[in-house]
Amino acid sequence: MAGKERSGTALGLENTMVFAGAFLTPPVIPGILSATDWPVVMLLIGAVAAVLSAVVMPREGK
Repeated sequence: MAGKERSGTALGLENTMVFAGAFLTPPVIPGILSATDWPVVMLLIGAVAAVLSAVVMPREGK
């Protein structure tokens, strides 16, 4: 998708997003857990990841 000239930028962006998710998830889980229970926490974490990946990923042909 990124091509040879942008592969380093793409890898850097991917690693930054993975780090941000790994950094932000642990502080967020106790807040959600205090208001709900574990199945809701798992559902919300999965839903947020799915929506963010659908929004951030570029569409083919554009």
